[in-house]
Amino acid sequence: MNLKQHRFVTEYLKWGDAALAYKNAYNTHSDNYRAIESAANRLLNHPEIATALQETEARLRSEAEQEVKQRITAELLSIQRKREILARIAEGNIYIEQQFKGKDCKTCTQMVKPSINQMLKAIDLDSRLAGDYPTPKQMTVVHTVQPSANKPEKQEVEVSTSGNVTNKHISHAGLRKLLSKHMSQQKEILHE
Repeated sequence: MNLKQHRFVTEYLKWGDAALAYKNAYNTHSDNYRAIESAANRLLNHPEIATALQETEARLRSEAEQEVKQRITAELLSIQRKREILARIAEGNIYIEQQFKGKDCKTCTQMVKPSINQMLKAIDLDSRLAGDYPTPKQMTVVHTVQPSANKPEKQEVEVSTSGNVTNKHISHAGLRKLLSKHMSQQKEILHE
């Protein structure tokens, strides 16, 4: 292959368009698209160029597949490994290195089991990694309920990001006032 053919291969791999690769490689200023396309197709059918393109595309595809496999493997193993370590901490089956200054030596090292707080934290982190906690963030919306004309009562309603009411919180005074109302009025107040 000559230099222009190498450049054509590089441009074709870069842009994926044979006509554009031909124009860039051969510095053609012609506006005749059919002629450029015909010359580009002749180059694509050239045995050396076709082989070079196939080998390069196969190598790039193989490298990309290897990179994706390594990322997936690394991510899966790291999450699994983290959960294994957290399980050992939560069960108290692991010793943690602790350094302190002792009487006879400058720096002493001892192996201790995890504290109860460390065990509880490990359980919490493992539950988060496993997806046991709900993920949608909660936001609090405050509605004003007016049971009487002189005192408005605030009612907090937690609404998930999907818009569904998940939990209602009413103060004790508001609850007493709400319960003193008739059932139809209670439903109206709660559905506001």
